[in-house]
Amino acid sequence: MGLKEKIQSKTQQEIERILSRAHRIKERELKIANQKKQQQLKYLKEQIDKELSVIKTSKTSEITLKYHIQQLNALDNLIEDIIAQAFDNLKRIPRDSRYLKILKNFIIEALKSLEIDSCILHLNSQDTDWIKPYITDLKEEINAIIPLKKISLGNPIETTGGVIVSSEDKKLFFDNTFEERLKKFKEEIKHQILKQMGNV
Repeated sequence: MGLKEKIQSKTQQEIERILSRAHRIKERELKIANQKKQQQLKYLKEQIDKELSVIKTSKTSEITLKYHIQQLNALDNLIEDIIAQAFDNLKRIPRDSRYLKILKNFIIEALKSLEIDSCILHLNSQDTDWIKPYITDLKEEINAIIPLKKISLGNPIETTGGVIVSSEDKKLFFDNTFEERLKKFKEEIKHQILKQMGNV
């Protein structure tokens, strides 16, 4: 083999070596690039999944809140209907022995709460006039249950029925009007219903 052929052979070997190395580098770079691409795709998928999870959670919370608000609105409407019906029934209570017994119980409850033995009764103008003939008997009946030295009638108040009991100096009072009792009843019934619904 002549010198020229040797040089050509050597050159061809070097070219093949360079090409082989270039091919290996290319394969390695493609592999690395593919791995990076896969990592990027994986990261992108994770980010999308996170965003979708946040959106799903937010939407679920939004729907739950909306349903909860609808429940509470329906509950409020139901309670308002119950209270309105109860109020109508109270307005129609005839002024008779039954009503006198109701007032007596209201007064006793107030006296026990205020811890007083003399009081002033504040009723609406109709009830103030109606109860006057019974005031002495009422005092005796109450005194048989709880000590009561003095009971008197105060100025009429604006109310559908019931009574506000105050101390003689008017520093203490207990509101047992129909309106106040229905207000308390409304809160109690709402609390009980919410408790049964698991919202309290």
